[in-house]
Amino acid sequence: MQHGDAAIPGGGPDTERPVLPHDSLDTADLPPERRLDALREAMGVLLDVVPTAPEEGTRPARFDAWLMGPALLAEVTCPSLRYTRSSGAIARDGRDCLMIQVYREGNSRVLDGAPESVVAPGDLMITDFAQPLATEETAIRNVSLLVPRDRLAPLLRDPDAHGGRRIAADRPLARLAGAHLLALAGEAPRLPVAEAEAVLGGTLQLLAAALNGEADATTIGGVRGSVVREIRAYVDAHIRDPDLGPERIMGAFQLPRSTLYRLFQPHGGIVRHIQRRRMQRALADLSSPLCNHRTVAEVGAAAGYAHQHDFIRAFRNAFGLTPGEVRSQARQDGRARWARGRGAPQPWVEWIRAMS
Repeated sequence: MQHGDAAIPGGGPDTERPVLPHDSLDTADLPPERRLDALREAMGVLLDVVPTAPEEGTRPARFDAWLMGPALLAEVTCPSLRYTRSSGAIARDGRDCLMIQVYREGNSRVLDGAPESVVAPGDLMITDFAQPLATEETAIRNVSLLVPRDRLAPLLRDPDAHGGRRIAADRPLARLAGAHLLALAGEAPRLPVAEAEAVLGGTLQLLAAALNGEADATTIGGVRGSVVREIRAYVDAHIRDPDLGPERIMGAFQLPRSTLYRLFQPHGGIVRHIQRRRMQRALADLSSPLCNHRTVAEVGAAAGYAHQHDFIRAFRNAFGLTPGEVRSQARQDGRARWARGRGAPQPWVEWIRAMS
């Protein structure tokens, strides 16, 4: 493993430019019987991993990851594995991010959580970590970009409709977006930190155009996406306020009702967006040891539910577990981590946790 910052020489020590933070893991350095454990530790922050055959668990895997501001770029080589993102995992960790992948080699097949499809080299694969999904891969090499939902969702017409989706390489925008991700991985070791945000912004616009099916005013730099992003940030900042609603937002941004509703129509409407974010806040609170002193009723009231049974029913519908089950599992996971007594996690694990 190696990690940390490097620098691009620029004529002397005063002009060196730090490049993207990098972390890597190569399980070929481990005994074969330890490789699967290392792989599970590395990927458990997002997915449960099972080898498709016993011998696959002894084959080596390699990860190279770069931190691009709020996003993570990774180049991955893995043996044949099954990946699961379960409702329980979603409830436990509350990861709210999207991952777009392009495959250099190998195939991925969607098994559950989305229409069955096979992702081939050159295709784009989208994973929504707020939705359950199961896939199976042959031995693969791919490039992945993991990005917080609030950075990509404002650019998408329907941000909740892409989990498990395949976009075929025969579509021009998909082909361009895939080629861009591959090129970005090639440039990542030399990309200055100071340029990361600008590069990420252009990358997300291109990816959003591929996901939407065509470029529009949002994905080619129009103002609509930035307005939606500002409103989403406002909602998150005031999510605990019981009077947060369309009227409050209209006043804060001096927007007519018709404009606000039109801006959030691709996201299911502004009311639904607020409800979804309140429920995700409740999930985070129930999973956090810092909120153990708060009752389920108090968490539900902060999410806008006057009656505890209404909150429990809505929470179960959203995440597949009750609030009590989430809190119990979070406590069990915390005790298990303490009991294992392992060293510090890989830096990329901390980068991913910071996205939540």
